[in-house]
Amino acid sequence: MEVKLTLFSWNIRQGGGKRIYKQLEVISDLQPDVVALQEMTMHNVDQYAALLKDLGLNYVINTFALSKDPSKLIGPRRYGLLIASKWPFKLLNNFSIPWTERILGVEMDSPFGRIDIYNSHIPPGSSNGWIKIDTLEGIYNELACHPKIPRILCGDFNSPQLETKDGELITWGQRLHKDGTWRVSEKNKRWDEGERNVLKGLGEYDLRDVFFLVFDSGKRDFSFVLKRKDILFHRRFDHCFASKSLNPVAFEYLHNFREEKLSDHSPLVVKFNPEVNDHSDSKQSRIEVWENQKMEVPKVKLDKFTYLEGEFEIKK
Repeated sequence: MEVKLTLFSWNIRQGGGKRIYKQLEVISDLQPDVVALQEMTMHNVDQYAALLKDLGLNYVINTFALSKDPSKLIGPRRYGLLIASKWPFKLLNNFSIPWTERILGVEMDSPFGRIDIYNSHIPPGSSNGWIKIDTLEGIYNELACHPKIPRILCGDFNSPQLETKDGELITWGQRLHKDGTWRVSEKNKRWDEGERNVLKGLGEYDLRDVFFLVFDSGKRDFSFVLKRKDILFHRRFDHCFASKSLNPVAFEYLHNFREEKLSDHSPLVVKFNPEVNDHSDSKQSRIEVWENQKMEVPKVKLDKFTYLEGEFEIKK
């Protein structure tokens, strides 16, 4: 099995805290080419970035550095994203979502050609209501197109509610009825579609669930464990979607690091053996431009979103 590109994605839980150095040991041992982290905080992001550079991941960007008004990044918006890579990249950010810090995209210049990489952390619906669906819809609207170059979308999606043994995806917009069937009410139809469009629908645009590209449909796993009244609920919240031409050859959730309490999420590792692609001008000229360009805050589409604070009533 030849591996040319290794991606590591992890929700590090509340900025990492005192666990930062142990988390960095995990990354150091795995030696990934690209790292995507969720739940970064302004308090530790610079320290984390410096340590990642010490590991040879010299190109680092985070959502805090892109914010026009960091004073808003408090409370439920205190968490941001980070992408680190061995190879140079330029910023991508054309998403229209309520909290712009919850998606981070770069166009990376790899030895195999350009690759678009997106890191996301979808706000949980139980505490943030329709912001979750507005975020998912914004991501779908931007990525539901046939790409010219390969793409990767990864991160913590706080979805789905369940994947059944029969391979059925159950969203948080569905409810289990006494007859054993899962149903979507008219009220919850948009919620169901918002989750389903990203988790399944983007597959029509060459962003397929890598877990099921590597394993058959009967395989089940999880990345997060919710405990309620001594009952454990296993959720596969953390995902990686990728273009088929990137040729994923391995996928794994590293549960031991969650069990060691380095985070409440299991990190995921995906290994690719991509086809070589070249879609533009001289590679060297692109590297020079990207290394010398200043990362500017992108223009973000302004839109009205449908949620109201405190509107959401659906309970997990």
